[in-house]
Amino acid sequence: MSGLMINRSSNVAVVTCSGLLTVDNSDKVRQALMDAFSGSERVIIDFDGLSDVDSSFCQLVCSAHNAAARMNKKLSMSERCPEQVRQLFDDLGITMAGSERTV
Repeated sequence: MSGLMINRSSNVAVVTCSGLLTVDNSDKVRQALMDAFSGSERVIIDFDGLSDVDSSFCQLVCSAHNAAARMNKKLSMSERCPEQVRQLFDDLGITMAGSERTV
C-alpha cells in the first residue's frame, strides 16, 4: 500500500487512498476510516490514486457504512477511481447515487 491521507473541511473528512488496498493492509484502512469519522459527520473515500483492491476492501467499506449508519453519519465514495476498481464495486452491487457512490 502506498498511503492513506485524511483531509478535513468543516464536518467532512476525505480519506484519500493510493496504491493497493488488500487484506494485508485492511487494518490500516479501517483505522483511517474510524479516525475520519471522529469529529466528522460525513466521510468520503477518494480512490484517485488507487491501483487495485481485493474483496476484503469491499467488505471493509460495507462494514464502515454500517458503522456510519449506527453513528448517524454518512459514508460515500468519490467518483474518481480506476475502471478495474469501479468494475469490482459494480460487480458487488455497490451502485451510483447522485454524483458519488454510496454503499
